[in-house]
Amino acid sequence: MDRETSVLFRSITAIFKTFGLLPFTITVPSTSKKGIDISPSRGTVAYNVLFFAAVLYANCFAGIPIIIRHAKSKLQDTQVILDILHTIMASGISLMTLAMFNARRAKMMNMTRDFLEVDRCIKRHRHIQSLKFSPRPLTVFIILYIIMWIVLVSTEWHEDFVAAPKMQWLLWGFTYLVPVVIITLCVLQYGVIMKLVAFRFKLLNHTIRKSTDTIAHCLNQNETFILPESAGDRVIVHKFRSIKSAHESLYDFTIAVSHFYSFLILPIIGFFCGTFIFLSFDFMMNAMSSKNEGNTISNYVAWILIVITPMVILLSNIEAATEEYERTPIELYKLASRFESCRELATEVELFSHDFLHKKMKLSALGCFPLDYTVFHSILSATLTYLIIIFQFQESRRMASKKPANLTST
Repeated sequence: MDRETSVLFRSITAIFKTFGLLPFTITVPSTSKKGIDISPSRGTVAYNVLFFAAVLYANCFAGIPIIIRHAKSKLQDTQVILDILHTIMASGISLMTLAMFNARRAKMMNMTRDFLEVDRCIKRHRHIQSLKFSPRPLTVFIILYIIMWIVLVSTEWHEDFVAAPKMQWLLWGFTYLVPVVIITLCVLQYGVIMKLVAFRFKLLNHTIRKSTDTIAHCLNQNETFILPESAGDRVIVHKFRSIKSAHESLYDFTIAVSHFYSFLILPIIGFFCGTFIFLSFDFMMNAMSSKNEGNTISNYVAWILIVITPMVILLSNIEAATEEYERTPIELYKLASRFESCRELATEVELFSHDFLHKKMKLSALGCFPLDYTVFHSILSATLTYLIIIFQFQESRRMASKKPANLTST
């Protein structure tokens, strides 16, 4: 791990640990000879428990009750009701996320160890040196995402804190911002893992492709010597079995990660969909009113970018991992065609191809719908549908409030 990648890795783990999404200690060695160490830590466990308690108290016992009391006189306003529902939804999902990460700490540690073991198996092949992971795009994204949050915090502070001065700034942050940070970081964590998985599948496919050329070159060089055919076959089969083992381990890790996040990603997508509905309704109501401020528009833009960016990263990385996984049979076919005389290799490739027929890498949200780009189509359709329902509901309430006034005037 080079210096730039090491700094990026430490920064990402520090962010996840700060918000309770990394309930164990990861130690990056100063020298490349030593591997990454994973260990449970009492200090980390104690911090996560205190952080969970702080979020629970701030949302359930202090922040949300204050918001409801402050908005009691405005409960006839649909925008106020939607804002309260959005805050309650974010608080509930964030608390569920923290509770699940703390309760399944051992499983997370085992998955991390499995990934590091797969990584070591892949890096034994010398052909991967030509493909290197570039940390710069991820670094640029982190900087831009932090800027988005700064814009959101500044605009939300003006909209919410100034409007409700009775709430202390720390309580305001734990009620309005921390739950959303936890939810978006959970999706980003899933997306980063899938990016690493996609890159590992790409390395394995690259290894199969280059190994074919290298083995053929070595066998051609040894034609001047008396090299038994079985010796060349053993070289090919040994190389293939090593790649097959790493590929199967990486697939098992991907499925384990999918099962871990599947329970959380379903309500999180529901929260993102609800956020789009609330933002769309607020934006349309403000657009129709005479009070149009640049600060409000900046708030809407920041919200939309912060919510949509994690989903774009997650879905694009899942698509990339699935594409690389499905490309492996093509490389296997090329390998088998190159060495048709090796019967043992043909048998191994046939068995591996048979496994592919039964191991489809289709990641989903608790089996309800697949995690691909159709999610955006579903969110857009739901947003339009519920916007129509909300506007009809608001119009019916407005008409009902006008009827008593008309009766008294007559």
